[in-house]
Amino acid sequence: MSETVKGLKEKLAVAKQEMQDMFVTPEAEARGFNEVEKLAFDEKTKEIRSLVDTINAKQEMGNLGMVEEVAVTEELSQEVKEERAFTQFLQGKEGEEFRSVVTSAEPGKLMIPTTIESGVIELLGETAPLFSASRNYPSTTGLLEILRETDLGTAGFIGELTDATPNDFKMDKVTLRQHRAVTAIQLSQHMLNDSALPLASYSTELLGRRLGTLLDEAVLTGGGKDADSFEGILKSTKIEKHEAEGAETIVRDYQKAMLSLHPAYVAGAIWVMSRKEFMHVGTLQDGNGHPYLAMDVAKGPQAYTLFGLPVQISDVMAKEDGVIALLANMKDGYATMTKKGLELKHVSADTTQALKGGHLFLLDGYFDGIILNEKAMRFLTKKA
Repeated sequence: MSETVKGLKEKLAVAKQEMQDMFVTPEAEARGFNEVEKLAFDEKTKEIRSLVDTINAKQEMGNLGMVEEVAVTEELSQEVKEERAFTQFLQGKEGEEFRSVVTSAEPGKLMIPTTIESGVIELLGETAPLFSASRNYPSTTGLLEILRETDLGTAGFIGELTDATPNDFKMDKVTLRQHRAVTAIQLSQHMLNDSALPLASYSTELLGRRLGTLLDEAVLTGGGKDADSFEGILKSTKIEKHEAEGAETIVRDYQKAMLSLHPAYVAGAIWVMSRKEFMHVGTLQDGNGHPYLAMDVAKGPQAYTLFGLPVQISDVMAKEDGVIALLANMKDGYATMTKKGLELKHVSADTTQALKGGHLFLLDGYFDGIILNEKAMRFLTKKA
């Protein structure tokens, strides 16, 4: 549907305001346009001339009775509104979209809109494969307790008219608490002024990658200084170990580790190894010269499998002395909790940021992780 004269005039008004804004920085710095600014100014001039010509043509056609003017109100989708609101927050503006999604009364803070938060969570799944493969529990409280089965009990054959002996199953309890994970970026005022930069997608992608790297590292090695946060799989002393037969791993080492895992856990298990070990495994071949490491064509060129199980590469494994590879069913073996409601804080008025001409954006959320079942995991270790 062609735009109405009213809509075109609104676009023209916006374009004229954008042209006026182009003079702000050069005038403040007492200089003329640079090459980039001159190019942008010329493009904006062409846009304005085109709008004026279109408006004049439509008005002339309307005067001749050739066009019936119909007022059409553009209804933006919720996704577009939320992305505009997020960009307005980054730029320090308070447009209609920003006011409609603000849920915090505190200045300089924003509860991430649903669409943007979903983008961050989706990126976490891409950049934190171990965290996303775990059994994740959303929580609205600070403490989550999960029952864990430790003893199934027994069954047996008995004779006729013989009393069955009851025996109880046994369970213990694991606790997931909320622990703060933080990442921050600093954007220059120049970057914020550049309306061509997709600030919402850029910030979402960067923050998502950073959080993903942090969470996957925490799953493997633990939560660092906070002793209660994220139980690291590689720090466990209860996971069964299988020692390699020689200085370098061979196919039989990986076969033994996989065959020792209960069949119920094998179907959803994944291999985790360092880049160096991955390259070594890639050289292992069967008697016909076919590599054991196979590319999963359906999932793309970056997806590989070993004995039908996905392979994940982690830089953390290279830093861990003794453990060559991890075989784990994350869904049955590791539990994580994600606290709902990521919050973004915008800091620009303090002395440090004011002197730099920068804007600090800090994203934080609350997570935790704990080993749920050591029997769903195996270590392949170096020969002693």
